[in-house]
Amino acid sequence: MESLVRPRGIVLTSQLLNQFKNRFEQQEKLTITIFDPYGIGGRVWRKDQWTGLIMNTPADQISLFTDASVNMTSRVFDGPSLFEWSSSAEAQKYLTTNDYPETIKTAATNLDGRDYAPRVLYGAYINWFYKELIKQCPIEAT
Repeated sequence: MESLVRPRGIVLTSQLLNQFKNRFEQQEKLTITIFDPYGIGGRVWRKDQWTGLIMNTPADQISLFTDASVNMTSRVFDGPSLFEWSSSAEAQKYLTTNDYPETIKTAATNLDGRDYAPRVLYGAYINWFYKELIKQCPIEAT
């Protein structure tokens, strides 16, 4: 299976992995090939862009996770929305560890649910989500 690493591709990858983990005996190896010349998150959400570019959806309406409201055949992979994640200690640690600019750390700390987050911050959320997804792999991921 091949998947783009833009948000839709990450969500698709998450659901494929979720289906594999929870619905199959895992006797055969699952291979998911992820590709994008700009890396996880794609060109729009990359770290090296001007931090003044913002999203067009309020932060509390953005999540890569599923919840009980999603009609699906496997388990829910629940987690924080962009807004919830941004104000967490985990987000600050991730942003610091991965050398995000102070302006993004400050934006994360001060983000209100109705605010339009910087694209760079959403890119950080996508990358953090991807790393969390890899941690959930039942077998070694590369």
